[in-house]
Amino acid sequence: MKKPEIKAALSAALSQSEITDPGEVFNLLMAASKHSDAALGAAVRRQFSVIGLCLLALSWEVDSRMNRPKKGRPRAGPLGDLDCQRAFMAWQTVALTGNRQLSNLQAIEVCRSIEGTLKTPNKKCLFRPEGQASLEQSLSRGRTKVGMADGPDDRWKSAPFDKWQAGYTAPGC
Repeated sequence: MKKPEIKAALSAALSQSEITDPGEVFNLLMAASKHSDAALGAAVRRQFSVIGLCLLALSWEVDSRMNRPKKGRPRAGPLGDLDCQRAFMAWQTVALTGNRQLSNLQAIEVCRSIEGTLKTPNKKCLFRPEGQASLEQSLSRGRTKVGMADGPDDRWKSAPFDKWQAGYTAPGC
């Protein structure tokens, strides 16, 4: 229905009722409910168009409030922010290659080659072409956030990622 049709339908519905103010209709129904069921039923039938329009308006208001976007910053996903996502992908890549002695820069290059091989769309690429220094810093920040080891023996040891991959819990980014 278009606006003029809706206005015409509302005018026709309201013209059938002697009271068009929702507050007055509510008071009328409350007074009728104190007498008998027959009196209440008769009052509802007389004011049905106003009651129906009020319920329709109320449902529209509830729908509009339910569909509003939430205020504030969106919550981070299970892998936290982009830094943690990059750290997780690098961690998985290092685990797949089996070379746990890779530097951040070497891990970035391997991840880029995997994304290129898989023909990942640019929007989905975690290691898309951008400044090498900023990628390295981002990966370093992500590793720090998840408490990834940076020792000489095993640079890529991460208890949160190990647990998450095993299905226990999400990493604490």
